[in-house]
Amino acid sequence: LRIGAFASAGLMLVISLSSLSVGRFLHDEVQTYNQSAAVARLVFILIFTVAFVSFPTMAREPIGSVLLRRRFHNGLLLALLTAVLASGSIVLFPSWFLSLVNADPQVSTATMQVLAVAFAFYGLAGISLMQYIAHGSRFALSTFILVPFLVVGHLLADSALVLAWFTLGSSLVLLALASIPALAR
Repeated sequence: LRIGAFASAGLMLVISLSSLSVGRFLHDEVQTYNQSAAVARLVFILIFTVAFVSFPTMAREPIGSVLLRRRFHNGLLLALLTAVLASGSIVLFPSWFLSLVNADPQVSTATMQVLAVAFAFYGLAGISLMQYIAHGSRFALSTFILVPFLVVGHLLADSALVLAWFTLGSSLVLLALASIPALAR
Protein backbone atom coordinates (compact mmCIF):
# COMPACT_ATOMS: atom_id res chain seq x y z
CA LEU A 1 0.00 0.00 0.00
CA ARG A 2 2.83 2.42 0.83
CA ILE A 3 4.64 1.70 -2.41
CA GLY A 4 1.46 2.43 -4.35
CA ALA A 5 0.92 5.69 -2.48
CA PHE A 6 4.51 6.85 -2.96
CA ALA A 7 4.55 5.75 -6.60
CA SER A 8 1.33 7.67 -7.25
CA ALA A 9 2.76 10.74 -5.51
CA GLY A 10 5.93 10.47 -7.59
CA LEU A 11 3.98 10.21 -10.83
CA MET A 12 1.78 13.14 -9.80
CA LEU A 13 4.90 15.21 -9.11
CA VAL A 14 6.44 14.31 -12.47
CA ILE A 15 3.23 15.10 -14.36
CA SER A 16 2.87 18.39 -12.46
CA LEU A 17 6.44 19.41 -13.23
CA SER A 18 5.88 18.44 -16.87
CA SER A 19 2.56 20.28 -17.11
CA LEU A 20 3.21 23.63 -15.46
CA SER A 21 5.82 26.30 -15.54
CA VAL A 22 6.00 29.62 -13.75
CA GLY A 23 6.79 33.06 -15.10
CA ARG A 24 10.01 33.25 -13.14
CA PHE A 25 11.59 30.67 -15.46
CA LEU A 26 10.00 31.09 -18.90
CA HIS A 27 8.91 34.73 -18.57
CA ASP A 28 6.80 35.58 -21.63
CA GLU A 29 6.48 31.99 -22.80
CA VAL A 30 4.97 30.56 -19.62
CA GLN A 31 1.44 30.72 -21.05
CA THR A 32 2.61 29.07 -24.25
CA TYR A 33 4.07 26.15 -22.31
CA ASN A 34 1.13 25.78 -19.92
CA GLN A 35 -1.49 25.90 -22.69
CA SER A 36 0.50 23.47 -24.84
CA ALA A 37 0.81 21.11 -21.89
CA ALA A 38 -2.92 21.35 -21.17
CA VAL A 39 -3.71 20.07 -24.66
CA ALA A 40 -0.92 17.46 -24.68
CA ARG A 41 -1.91 16.16 -21.24
CA LEU A 42 -5.09 14.81 -22.84
CA VAL A 43 -2.88 12.14 -24.41
CA PHE A 44 -1.68 11.04 -20.98
CA ILE A 45 -5.22 10.97 -19.61
CA LEU A 46 -6.43 8.72 -22.43
CA ILE A 47 -3.52 6.31 -22.09
CA PHE A 48 -3.63 6.27 -18.31
CA THR A 49 -7.31 5.31 -18.52
CA VAL A 50 -6.10 2.13 -20.24
CA ALA A 51 -3.62 1.62 -17.39
CA PHE A 52 -6.39 1.89 -14.80
CA VAL A 53 -8.54 -0.57 -16.73
CA SER A 54 -5.58 -2.98 -16.96
CA PHE A 55 -4.72 -2.69 -13.26
CA PRO A 56 -7.29 -5.13 -11.79
CA THR A 57 -6.46 -7.87 -14.27
CA MET A 58 -2.74 -7.55 -13.58
CA ALA A 59 -3.24 -7.37 -9.82
CA ARG A 60 -5.05 -10.72 -9.75
CA GLU A 61 -2.24 -12.69 -11.38
CA PRO A 62 0.85 -13.88 -9.50
CA ILE A 63 4.15 -12.26 -10.34
CA GLY A 64 6.07 -14.14 -13.01
CA SER A 65 3.04 -16.05 -14.28
CA VAL A 66 2.33 -16.52 -17.98
CA LEU A 67 -1.13 -15.05 -17.50
CA LEU A 68 0.30 -11.88 -15.92
CA ARG A 69 2.71 -11.49 -18.82
CA ARG A 70 -0.13 -11.94 -21.32
CA ARG A 71 -2.35 -9.40 -19.53
CA PHE A 72 0.53 -6.95 -19.23
CA HIS A 73 1.30 -7.26 -22.95
CA ASN A 74 -2.39 -6.84 -23.83
CA GLY A 75 -2.60 -3.69 -21.70
CA LEU A 76 0.63 -2.39 -23.19
CA LEU A 77 -0.59 -3.05 -26.74
CA LEU A 78 -3.89 -1.25 -26.09
CA ALA A 79 -1.99 1.66 -24.50
CA LEU A 80 0.40 1.78 -27.46
CA LEU A 81 -2.49 1.95 -29.92
CA THR A 82 -4.08 4.71 -27.84
CA ALA A 83 -0.74 6.56 -27.67
CA VAL A 84 -0.21 6.41 -31.42
CA LEU A 85 -3.75 7.58 -32.17
CA ALA A 86 -3.85 10.33 -29.55
CA SER A 87 -0.36 11.79 -29.92
CA GLY A 88 -0.41 11.19 -33.68
CA SER A 89 -3.59 13.24 -33.95
CA ILE A 90 -1.97 16.18 -32.19
CA VAL A 91 1.24 15.88 -34.18
CA LEU A 92 -0.53 15.56 -37.54
CA PHE A 93 -3.49 17.91 -36.95
CA PRO A 94 -2.25 20.57 -34.51
CA SER A 95 -4.53 23.31 -35.84
CA TRP A 96 -7.63 21.40 -34.74
CA PHE A 97 -6.27 21.11 -31.20
CA LEU A 98 -5.16 24.73 -31.14
CA SER A 99 -8.77 25.74 -31.69
CA LEU A 100 -9.73 23.83 -28.53
CA VAL A 101 -7.56 26.01 -26.30
CA ASN A 102 -9.41 29.28 -26.80
CA ALA A 103 -10.22 31.90 -29.42
CA ASP A 104 -6.73 33.43 -29.25
CA PRO A 105 -4.38 30.65 -28.24
CA GLN A 106 -0.83 31.41 -27.25
CA VAL A 107 0.20 27.88 -28.10
CA SER A 108 3.31 27.02 -29.99
CA THR A 109 2.52 24.17 -32.35
CA ALA A 110 5.99 22.64 -31.97
CA THR A 111 5.78 22.81 -28.16
CA MET A 112 2.38 21.12 -28.19
CA GLN A 113 3.58 18.40 -30.57
CA VAL A 114 6.71 17.61 -28.54
CA LEU A 115 4.67 17.51 -25.33
CA ALA A 116 2.06 15.22 -26.93
CA VAL A 117 4.79 12.66 -27.60
CA ALA A 118 6.23 13.16 -24.09
CA PHE A 119 2.86 12.57 -22.44
CA ALA A 120 2.35 9.50 -24.65
CA PHE A 121 5.60 8.08 -23.24
CA TYR A 122 4.49 8.92 -19.69
CA GLY A 123 1.22 7.11 -20.33
CA LEU A 124 2.96 4.04 -21.73
CA ALA A 125 5.23 3.94 -18.69
CA GLY A 126 2.05 3.97 -16.60
CA ILE A 127 1.19 0.42 -17.69
CA SER A 128 4.47 -0.86 -16.24
CA LEU A 129 4.06 1.28 -13.14
CA MET A 130 0.61 -0.21 -12.58
CA GLN A 131 2.08 -3.70 -12.76
CA TYR A 132 4.72 -2.74 -10.19
CA ILE A 133 2.13 -1.15 -7.90
CA ALA A 134 -0.12 -4.21 -8.19
CA HIS A 135 2.69 -6.43 -6.93
CA GLY A 136 4.34 -4.07 -4.45
CA SER A 137 7.55 -3.73 -6.46
CA ARG A 138 9.91 -0.88 -5.65
CA PHE A 139 10.37 -0.32 -9.37
CA ALA A 140 7.17 1.73 -9.04
CA LEU A 141 9.24 4.39 -7.27
CA SER A 142 11.35 5.05 -10.38
CA THR A 143 9.36 8.22 -11.04
CA PHE A 144 11.32 10.05 -8.34
CA ILE A 145 14.52 9.72 -10.40
CA LEU A 146 13.04 12.20 -12.89
CA VAL A 147 12.29 14.99 -10.43
CA PRO A 148 15.84 16.48 -10.37
CA PHE A 149 16.05 16.26 -14.16
CA LEU A 150 12.77 18.16 -14.54
CA VAL A 151 13.77 20.77 -11.98
CA VAL A 152 17.04 21.36 -13.86
CA GLY A 153 14.99 21.62 -17.06
CA HIS A 154 12.87 24.36 -15.52
CA LEU A 155 15.96 26.21 -14.33
CA LEU A 156 17.86 25.98 -17.63
CA ALA A 157 15.10 26.29 -20.21
CA ASP A 158 14.86 29.67 -21.84
CA SER A 159 11.85 28.88 -24.03
CA ALA A 160 8.72 26.76 -23.96
CA LEU A 161 10.11 24.50 -26.67
CA VAL A 162 13.36 23.84 -24.77
CA LEU A 163 11.37 22.90 -21.66
CA ALA A 164 9.20 20.64 -23.81
CA TRP A 165 12.36 18.85 -25.00
CA PHE A 166 13.47 18.41 -21.37
CA THR A 167 10.04 16.91 -20.68
CA LEU A 168 10.37 14.57 -23.66
CA GLY A 169 13.79 13.46 -22.41
CA SER A 170 12.43 12.73 -18.95
CA SER A 171 9.50 10.79 -20.38
CA LEU A 172 11.89 8.62 -22.40
CA VAL A 173 13.94 7.94 -19.27
CA LEU A 174 10.82 6.94 -17.33
CA LEU A 175 9.61 4.75 -20.18
CA ALA A 176 12.96 2.93 -20.24
CA LEU A 177 13.24 2.66 -16.44
CA ALA A 178 9.72 1.34 -16.06
CA SER A 179 9.30 -0.79 -19.16
CA ILE A 180 12.59 -2.62 -19.59
CA PRO A 181 12.33 -4.57 -16.30
CA ALA A 182 8.59 -5.14 -16.85
CA LEU A 183 9.15 -6.55 -20.32
CA ALA A 184 12.00 -8.74 -19.06
CA ARG A 185 9.72 -10.49 -16.53
